[in-house]
Amino acid sequence: MSQRGKTLKKPVNNQKGAMLLTCMVLIVVMGLAAGMAAQSWTSLVQRNHEKELLFRGESYVRAIQSYYSTPPKGVAPEFPHDLEDLVLDRRGPANVRHLRQLYSDPLTGEPFAVIRGEDGRIRGVRSTSSKTAFRTDAEDLLVSMNGSTYQEWHFKYVPPKSPTPQTASSISSTPTGTAPAPTPAATEISDGGSSGGGSAANRSEPPEEHERSGHSLLGVLPEADDAF
Repeated sequence: MSQRGKTLKKPVNNQKGAMLLTCMVLIVVMGLAAGMAAQSWTSLVQRNHEKELLFRGESYVRAIQSYYSTPPKGVAPEFPHDLEDLVLDRRGPANVRHLRQLYSDPLTGEPFAVIRGEDGRIRGVRSTSSKTAFRTDAEDLLVSMNGSTYQEWHFKYVPPKSPTPQTASSISSTPTGTAPAPTPAATEISDGGSSGGGSAANRSEPPEEHERSGHSLLGVLPEADDAF
């Protein structure tokens, strides 16, 4: 009886080991699948935040451009002191809104970092996130991508350079065109270098006169033979 019991217990132990191994494999596969799904979800969320970052950053650039390009009458173009000036511009008699609201950084949830010029006025904004961006080209975008991270994306407005006006002296000194060269005068050819002789064109006879002189000579020669 004991020997038969031992022989019956061996298959049961083998089945337990196979089930345990199968469970471990399933746990590993499920863990890998969960990790890949989480990574894909994280990438998807980051891509959506990246698109929102481009939208909000370009909105700030357009607002700064509007603030700079549309000053009140008698006021020189200038950049805003604060981002709040874009939401409510009080420079003129009527308040103007260049931006609907102040946007936060979608990647960090915090306010954008401002980019100021030498005069202390705001030129643009940037993110403070150190994550690596998916997009690497700035074609048709109002952003300067100075690196691979979001904090190196600068949403900055640069006004176009006005042409340098020309002074009166520079205009007068600028050649308007090249005058045509004068036609050289015709040179008369003298006969033998004598001062009293006329030109060769004046001394030459017309073709008709040559023909008439030839006919006259032919008419004279026969008369000379008859005389002898």
